[in-house]
Amino acid sequence: MDPSEAGQPPVWRLFVAIELPDAVHRRVAEVVSRLAGVGWRAKWVNPAGVHVTLKFYGNVAVGRLDELGAALSAAVAGRAPFALRVDGPGVFPSPRRPRVIWLGLEGELDALSSLARDVERVSAPLGFAPEERPFRPHITVARVRPEQQATISGLEDQFARLAALPPIPFRVDHLTLMRSQLRRDGPIYTAVRRIELDVRA
Repeated sequence: MDPSEAGQPPVWRLFVAIELPDAVHRRVAEVVSRLAGVGWRAKWVNPAGVHVTLKFYGNVAVGRLDELGAALSAAVAGRAPFALRVDGPGVFPSPRRPRVIWLGLEGELDALSSLARDVERVSAPLGFAPEERPFRPHITVARVRPEQQATISGLEDQFARLAALPPIPFRVDHLTLMRSQLRRDGPIYTAVRRIELDVRA
């Protein structure tokens, strides 16, 4: 439950992300269906809600939305749109101990990483601590609890089949400041601000 829904000062749970096209949502749905269908047990994502998170802010006072939006606009100023593509699957931290199943990203990764750094740069003066872990762009498909890891069998064969699927290209031309509302049946994501990249750059 959001604190604002529990009688506390109005705050929203926020993060900034790259939204993904419908073709990527369909690909994630296909991957979930295939892997769940062979008996893998995990907490599968809702394909309709997948995105690429650049920074998670946590609970933020609603009164700071304009301030945060302005900072993100500064992060993308003069930055041209760039191209990415969804590629094959992988796991964190290792195939022997899979905790996160994901689809990778390829394409103009330098532009993506630079954008993530600038988001961190403009967020720090507002009191949002930089992420300590390195930025590793991916699309989460599932989270695997330790007791579920034994069900992840034939990983190499399944991933080889998924890797044969054609990549899905897409263009990044804006960022989205998103609100996350936690529910028992999964989070609900709502776009709060759209921050355009510079199409003239």
